[in-house]
Amino acid sequence: MHLGLFLIQLTVGALVFGHGAQKLLGWFGGFGIEGTGGYMESIGLRHGKLMAASAGANEMLGGALVATGLLMPLGATLIAAAMLVAARTDHRGKGLWIFNYGSEHVLTNAAVVVGLAIAAPARWSLDNAIGWGVSGTATPTQRTPISCSPSSTA
Repeated sequence: MHLGLFLIQLTVGALVFGHGAQKLLGWFGGFGIEGTGGYMESIGLRHGKLMAASAGANEMLGGALVATGLLMPLGATLIAAAMLVAARTDHRGKGLWIFNYGSEHVLTNAAVVVGLAIAAPARWSLDNAIGWGVSGTATPTQRTPISCSPSSTA
């Protein structure tokens, strides 16, 4: 099970990091803040460069955190937020399936990272290496959203 979780968190985290790097830095054939900002304004988002920087930063930081298994709930939140905004803006009105530019892909990414945050990072993660247990569905009255209790999966 830990190998499967590790492969999922590493793959999804790394790909989302790269997707954010396209927006923020123009890496991997991306358009950077200028090009992405212009696109975001063309679909109706105001302050396109700010939106591009915000989306790119969320995806890069969230992707790095998920890929390494560091502060998994925070990384998952950053990615899920970016994906849900994309579903409501860029993919809105295009149906579900990606072949019509629908929201299938972004909703899948959001579900995967939320599932990873609930399940806990894989045994091979920075959270476990440090000894932090930062996963699950505890309410704020049970513990803080990102607690530093000893991990039970190490």
